Amino acid sequence: MKKIKEILSKPSSWVLTDQLIFSGSNFLLTFLLARQLSIPDFGLFSSILLVTYLLVGICNAIIVQPFQILSAKGMSEKSLGFVFQASLFLISIIIVLLVTVHFLPIAAIEFFTKSLSAIILFTTGYIFQDFLRKILLTIDRIKLVILMDSIFLIVFPLLYFEKSMDLFKSLHYIGIVNLLASIPGIIFFLRNSHFNLKNGSLIVES
Repeated sequence: MKKIKEILSKPSSWVLTDQLIFSGSNFLLTFLLARQLSIPDFGLFSSILLVTYLLVGICNAIIVQPFQILSAKGMSEKSLGFVFQASLFLISIIIVLLVTVHFLPIAAIEFFTKSLSAIILFTTGYIFQDFLRKILLTIDRIKLVILMDSIFLIVFPLLYFEKSMDLFKSLHYIGIVNLLASIPGIIFFLRNSHFNLKNGSLIVES
């Protein structure tokens, strides 16, 4: 029993737990939606997810990766505040772009007209939760990340017991649960960050 406690207390065990929950939940989510949605709806969901992955990559390149590199030089409340504000600004731009696409006269994106609110909720929720996870992992808040991953598991009973699942509902459920899972991370940033519009550096001032 003592040996088990020693193993579980190691940081590597927490990291492995996080990866098991995160990777496993993503796999199960895809599997569940493939069963619940119609073929056209699942195809559209996959397309939206691919675009979301692209946006996540942009967010990582602009905000997360520079923070991960510069965090080795030291961090402050200002640096945490800066990346949090930057993420909100980038997400705001994404919302504006999605709304703009909504008004384009292109028949191929007609589903935007019917599902714009759900697409915005899904995309922003996914990007924001992914951002919080990666920043918190960078600053070694692994237990907080596991808490966020665990909250996300709520999505499975919601999707499984929904009798008339469609693309609109699935995007809404996943988006809402992603935002709920982000709450612990948001609270951490609000408590440990200094917010200032003049913040312009990720590194600690010398």
